[in-house]
Amino acid sequence: MYMKDWVVSLNEFLTFRKRNILHGSGKVSNADMERRALAEYVKFNTRRLKTPTEMSEDEISDVDELNEAMKSKK
Repeated sequence: MYMKDWVVSLNEFLTFRKRNILHGSGKVSNADMERRALAEYVKFNTRRLKTPTEMSEDEISDVDELNEAMKSKK
C-alpha cells in the first residue's frame, strides 16, 4: 500500500465517521502548536500533581525500604 492509498483510506474512514477532514497544511505554525501543547500539558500536570494518590501498605513499605537503602549507601 502506498501513502496515497493511506490518504484515500483515512479520508474515507473520517467521512464515514462524520469527521471533518483537514485540507492543506492548516493554519497553526509548528512553534505555535508547541506552545499550545506545552501550555495544555502544564495545566494537566498541575491538576495531576494536586490529585492525591492512594498507596497500598506494600508500596509504602517498599518506598521506606528504598529510602533506607539509599541512606545506607551514602
